[in-house]
Amino acid sequence: MTLPKIKKQLVTTYMLAQRWNMSTRNVMRVCRVHKIKAHKLTENGQNRYDRAAIQALEARVFI
Repeated sequence: MTLPKIKKQLVTTYMLAQRWNMSTRNVMRVCRVHKIKAHKLTENGQNRYDRAAIQALEARVFI
């Protein structure tokens, strides 16, 4: 019996923009520069990022 695959927890650019107090465009730029892969979210054109990767980035950069 195999375990079901767990979906990664994702955060949107908008949520990060609120949290980091910058524009969504700059958020996407920060993520691209730090090589965090974006998972496309089609409904309203936002990107989604893996929460664990974002937390690692915050620990590295924002302290």
